[in-house]
Amino acid sequence: MIKTKNNFYYGIVLILALFYLAQLVLVKLGKPHYISSLFWWIQAYSVAITLISHWITSKGLSKRNDFHLYFMGSMTIRMLAAMFFLLAFVLYLTENQEVFVINFIVAYFAYTGFEIYYLLTNLRPDSEKNGNKDS
Repeated sequence: MIKTKNNFYYGIVLILALFYLAQLVLVKLGKPHYISSLFWWIQAYSVAITLISHWITSKGLSKRNDFHLYFMGSMTIRMLAAMFFLLAFVLYLTENQEVFVINFIVAYFAYTGFEIYYLLTNLRPDSEKNGNKDS
C-alpha cells in the first residue's frame, strides 16, 4: 500500500513539473500573457485540494461498501471549493480575469483527471483480486 501512495505523490510532483515546464516554455516563446500572475497560487490550491480529496477518498477505501459515498463527497467538496476559490479571485482581480480562469480550469481538470486515473488503476487490481472481473 505504501508503494501506491508514493506513486500518487510522485504523480503530483510530475504534474507540478509539467506545469512549471509549460510556464517556462510560454515565457521563452514570448507569451507570458498566457500565464496568470497568480499561477503559483493556482498550483498551490490545486495540490492542496487534491491532497485533501485523496485523503477523504483513501478513508473510503477502508470501508468498501461506502467507498462511493467518500468518493462523491470528496469530488463535491473539490468542486465547491474550486467554485469559491475561483469566485473570490475573479472578484478580487481587476485585470486578466480570463487568463486566470483558463489557467485555473486547466489545472483543475489536470489534477482531477490524475486523481480519477490513480483511483481507477488502484481499484481495478482489488476488484480482480476479489473475483469481480469484467469480461
